Amino acid sequence: MAGPSVRFRPGNLPAELTSFVGRRRELSEVRRLLGQTRLLTLTGAGGAGKTRLALRAAAELARSFPDGVWLVPLASIDDPQLVVQAVFSALGLQDVSSGLSLSTLTTHLSSKRLLLVLDNCEHLLDSCAVLAVTLLKSCSELHVLATSRQALGTSAETRMRIPPLALPSESASLSPDQIAAYEAVALLSERAAAVAPDFRVDPTNADTVLRLCRHLDGMPLALELAAVRLEGLTLQQVLKGLGDESPVLAGGDRGAEPRQRTLEATIGWSYGLLDEQERLLWARISVFTGGFDDEAAVDVCSGTGLPAEAVVPILGSLVEKSILQRELTGQAARYSLLETMRQFGRDRLREIGEDVEVQTRHLDWITDLSRALGAFDQRQAEMFLRMHVEHNNLWSALGFCLQQPATVPHGVEICAHLRHYWHTQGPSNDVRRFVASLIERTDPNSIARALCLATAAMVAGAQAESRASVEMGQESLRIAHEFSNDDAIARALGSLIFVAWADRRFEEGAQLAARMLALGRALGTRWIEAWALVCMGTFHLHTGDFPRAIQCLEGAASISRELGEAWFRGQALAGVAQAR
Repeated sequence: MAGPSVRFRPGNLPAELTSFVGRRRELSEVRRLLGQTRLLTLTGAGGAGKTRLALRAAAELARSFPDGVWLVPLASIDDPQLVVQAVFSALGLQDVSSGLSLSTLTTHLSSKRLLLVLDNCEHLLDSCAVLAVTLLKSCSELHVLATSRQALGTSAETRMRIPPLALPSESASLSPDQIAAYEAVALLSERAAAVAPDFRVDPTNADTVLRLCRHLDGMPLALELAAVRLEGLTLQQVLKGLGDESPVLAGGDRGAEPRQRTLEATIGWSYGLLDEQERLLWARISVFTGGFDDEAAVDVCSGTGLPAEAVVPILGSLVEKSILQRELTGQAARYSLLETMRQFGRDRLREIGEDVEVQTRHLDWITDLSRALGAFDQRQAEMFLRMHVEHNNLWSALGFCLQQPATVPHGVEICAHLRHYWHTQGPSNDVRRFVASLIERTDPNSIARALCLATAAMVAGAQAESRASVEMGQESLRIAHEFSNDDAIARALGSLIFVAWADRRFEEGAQLAARMLALGRALGTRWIEAWALVCMGTFHLHTGDFPRAIQCLEGAASISRELGEAWFRGQALAGVAQAR
């Protein structure tokens, strides 16, 4: 017998991996307030459970939003100018527009009834406030639910502070069953039972459990971190560990609010229980943003004090100890740190003096990925997808590159290899801004400048800024010819060809493509030859010379098959189809 049909609802909320404990009053209040306001911000200390509450509330409200409930995670974003792009990514959109990104987003959402969940806004308050207010003014059916340690500070905002989980008063005289019913105790008990199945609150431990929960001020993250320790320690040992002073705890901010100090003490104590290699790996993996896999961890984090063969087993250990999060996709595992854990690790990395060294290795890793993507071989399609997954790591590495003069060559190389990826994926405005910053850091007459100008010209052409594109493309070509650098010449020609096509200057573009074809054949560089044939075929197609268009495009497709790449082959086959 067929079951009831299930209506698909758009959105990207993650599935809950653990049970949701308590918060009935808060859930009811979130639902009530979102019925009265279109911008609700959940505020509270780090580790108070704002994100988990927002996700549960959003899931329960999904039926009210036919165009979906969409989570926009912001914790790993450091640049305020990337906030809008985070929304594009969350919605599964690519920004390759020529207009302002926020304007494009507003147009897309103007007629939709959906809920945006902006998660972890505290370090991006101004950008998040501008985003929210702009969207709400233009999109009458849009609602925003934000989480932040601090309110966004707009007049349209309703604020709801998220307290710790409920605990009995100090003076209450309660039975073990009554104690177990309070939210903080229930969370500790449930999470403890997951690692120690026999754990439960009973007359022998009720007072100790309550003392532990009070010591942690009912903070969900602190409770979960403490609960996992009950697999190998007693309640008394956990309490003693939290109470012991150590150099790690003493280094905290004494001016922070008490609950935040407690959370930091809990994390610090967890750090203190690790062995030396576990501590070292925690510090080093903090350079990743948006997650990583085990191969990346080995590439970036192995070295002095941490041999390559030890990295993967220690990752498993950190997952078991609730330091790392692990998500399985098929047979592959991807790891991530909660932002609080990542920031703690970064502090430790700076303390041991490895910050620049490990960030440089992280940049090396991203550079290697870009080389594989730009190699025009059978890895190309896979690497396009891989770079999309590593989007946050890419921009983090590029940001570091701009801070370190010695790493500018890495940025130049990444720009050259990712030009086709950026052409399809964007974000155009951010790419152009980065390349412009990189150009400022290159010598005025250098191959590095030529390569950056070629990429900048391509982006400007995609944004319909023909004059700027032509000027940068011609300057790139001049420098490349001065140094007789064939690779740079080909890339500069490619940019000039693209803007010629965009401006419908087909005869001029065909002449440039012929120059590129001659260069590719003289060098024996097959990807340049394929690129030129695609361009020539496209120009013949637009001028109505279909036989020559088919000849060029089929030639490009043939070379592409030999190389194993997909980018030029896709364009060539599409052109052949149009011509036929």
